[in-house]
Amino acid sequence: MSVDGDGRVVFPDRYWTPDTLPAALVPAQLDGPTADRLPKDWPVPSPLMPFLVDDFRADTATIDRLYGVDLTDHTPGVDTEHAATVFSGMGDALGNVVLGFLAQYDPTTYADVHAALWEADDPAVTGQSMAGLVYHQAMSNRTVGTEVTDRHTSDPLSQVFRAADGTISYVLDNPDTVQHTYDVYEGSEVIGQIAVPAQTQITSRMDARLTEVVVRAEGDPKTLVPGTTTTFTATGYDQYGATIPLDDVEWSTTSGTVSSSGVFRATTPTDAATVTATVGDVHGSYRFRVGPAPVLTGIDVSPGFDRLVVGEPRRFRAAGHDQYGDRAALPRDVSWSYTGAGTASDDGTVTTTSPGSGHVVASAGEVEGSAVVASVATVPDAAAGADVEASSTDGGNTAGKAVDGDSTTRWESAHGTDDVDYTIDLGRPIDVTTVQVDWEAAAAARYVLQVRDTADDEWRDVRTVDKTTAARDTVDVGTTTRFVRLHMTDRLTGYGYSIWEVHVSGTPAASAVDVEDVLVAPRATTVRPGDDVRLAAYGFDRDGYGGRLGAARPEWSVAGGGSVDGGGVVTAPTEGGATATVTATVGGASGRATVTTLAGTAEDGSAAGPSRDVATGKPVTTSSDERGDLAGGNAVDGDGATRWSSAARDGEWLAVDLGAVLPIDQVQIDWEAASADHYRIQVRDDAQDDWRTVAEEVDGDGGRTAHPLDGVPARFVRLLADTRNTQYGVSVWDLRVYSTRGAPTPDLARGAAVSSSADEGDGVPARNAVDGDPGSRWASGHTDDQWLALDLGASRELHDAVVRWEDAFGRAYRIEARNPGDDRWTTLADEADGDGGTDRHTLDGSWRYVRLHGVERATPYGYSVYDLEIR
Repeated sequence: MSVDGDGRVVFPDRYWTPDTLPAALVPAQLDGPTADRLPKDWPVPSPLMPFLVDDFRADTATIDRLYGVDLTDHTPGVDTEHAATVFSGMGDALGNVVLGFLAQYDPTTYADVHAALWEADDPAVTGQSMAGLVYHQAMSNRTVGTEVTDRHTSDPLSQVFRAADGTISYVLDNPDTVQHTYDVYEGSEVIGQIAVPAQTQITSRMDARLTEVVVRAEGDPKTLVPGTTTTFTATGYDQYGATIPLDDVEWSTTSGTVSSSGVFRATTPTDAATVTATVGDVHGSYRFRVGPAPVLTGIDVSPGFDRLVVGEPRRFRAAGHDQYGDRAALPRDVSWSYTGAGTASDDGTVTTTSPGSGHVVASAGEVEGSAVVASVATVPDAAAGADVEASSTDGGNTAGKAVDGDSTTRWESAHGTDDVDYTIDLGRPIDVTTVQVDWEAAAAARYVLQVRDTADDEWRDVRTVDKTTAARDTVDVGTTTRFVRLHMTDRLTGYGYSIWEVHVSGTPAASAVDVEDVLVAPRATTVRPGDDVRLAAYGFDRDGYGGRLGAARPEWSVAGGGSVDGGGVVTAPTEGGATATVTATVGGASGRATVTTLAGTAEDGSAAGPSRDVATGKPVTTSSDERGDLAGGNAVDGDGATRWSSAARDGEWLAVDLGAVLPIDQVQIDWEAASADHYRIQVRDDAQDDWRTVAEEVDGDGGRTAHPLDGVPARFVRLLADTRNTQYGVSVWDLRVYSTRGAPTPDLARGAAVSSSADEGDGVPARNAVDGDPGSRWASGHTDDQWLALDLGASRELHDAVVRWEDAFGRAYRIEARNPGDDRWTTLADEADGDGGTDRHTLDGSWRYVRLHGVERATPYGYSVYDLEIR
């Protein structure tokens, strides 16, 4: 062989082809047994032996450096670098096999090594193979301990772990649709059982105990008629959500009678009756009213307001409710009509034929419901030709070219700048539905769509948009505003930002038009005598432009009885069968609605309604709370399983603000074991008045107590515990204040059906935000666009929302609502600059579905909510 001019080795063909290879270099043909012997013992010596080493000695130092690591006494920070180097040298496949063993038996050391490999972006932990599975198994093991083999369960998917302190944990997974109970084995001996709810994974320590009692009645009735009987049942649940047998159930009630088997007999009418099942120190309650049988009194039409384009059909839907606001069945023969120019088909589909406005009406006999429609020829582009301003412009591609209607011209910002604003002045308040952005190739990778009402207001964030391509964006807005801004923060290319056209779809708001037509919704309402009902007024011009009128408009008046306040809240006449006509006036235009009282609602035919617990959901103050989960609000939350507990001293008190001076019929107290020996019921009409004692107990022994007051007028009611029966403070499950006037304001979110966009983990599910436990919380996925949605079961008049945030709060978010059959959410309240803690928002309208919709997070985590209350 030789070396050519380029340094390459050349093998002459005459020697190095299979046919010309020298005979001395042709390897001997050996059978298998011979080949397995040492080369020096072969019968025909290999001609290559002189060129091979047969006395190889291992370089143990090099082997130890490359492959040797003793993890028995691994010290993080000292041994980490060498251990990570060894696993890295094994590569992705073998490295994860060995890391898998380490994750199983020493997850803490695994976590230390993994962190070093992750920092180095090593394929052993970043590869898309089994690295993720190994990691999550290790993190699980760090939480529950190391896996053991001397115990197992009959669940084939289970694992058993032993923590450092010796605690045994059983992880079981039940994928079935029914609950299963699994045997637990130590060796071959059964040592216990674990019940697992359907389609649930739990981590149990074989310590199941009764933690919840749920009381039910067939059909889930909301109203029981005096003289009727209803059978209630109780179901027990352990801390893992599995049902558990109940023994020695004690039944009690605040109204009527209940037998030892749970059969309740209704007697005196009341809006707040409770049947309670108690097992040991755990109890659950079912709340209902006792009163006249429910009848269909109204129809909820959804959407309650919609803007239709002439000739484009839109379907409306109807749902019935009774005199108490609960869902009621509708007959099959619901008829539909439209009071404006257009048609309504038998299935509720409305098609308008000219611009204007009108009511969509659903009728069933004498009962009706209505919605408001604005009909427009088209939804205009409010940005077309608008005044615009950009914080940066490149050359002749000026800001106005993105709103000139010419898709061949564009606005472009200067190159190299990330923070750029593009602002559109719509000229007047617009009910904006969507904003469409047609990007040139130089698009934004991230921008925030913002709005404000005047040039002096702070900008409110509507939506943060992240992009990976220059595709067109259509962003839902759903708010009234004059100014729209694209606040761009990250570029998609090395150039600036470039937009062909921006379109803002929307119509002039009611405050921006000359109102020629006023519509009031609902058009006709039937309620119990003295009940409150909230009406809404809408104003439109002849083109159908306009919408809901603001707080300053219109002027409200009423004729025929009852009263109406400046916000459209009507207090119905106190006479059964009376009809009040309510008028909303704007300039020379007015609209009317009727409010009719249901005849014969009260048992004795009097004007007042049945006595009910008006303290439910009202604001509470206390002298002290033992701790956060035993706060005063628990005594008026309508949940018999929560309680208020004071500090451990005499003289503690709890006061409730009923919101107005009402005639008090009775005060009821449901004491926990820590009751008061001497206590007083006190009242006052104003926060500055002295307290008046209206009832007193000098030898109290706890339990359920009732104090008739015969119509004592008061706004504030206080329970003052002068002396205690125990060494603890005083503790109250429920404080109830009954009156024939006023109304309870329960937390409609408590126990409602709930869903979310994503839960961070099994320990922080969506239901935690509505379970009434101030220590539990929901945590979302780690992105801005996350939501928590409630189904209130029926459309309810909403007034307030309270959000109590954990540290991971929402910087910007919206409270949204919709009704059945409506695919679009309506924004009821929004927050653009939240600071966490407890937020309160005013709501309006009748809605069934409510959603807390995150816009921007304040932390890198998701959104985390202790409680969401809706009243």
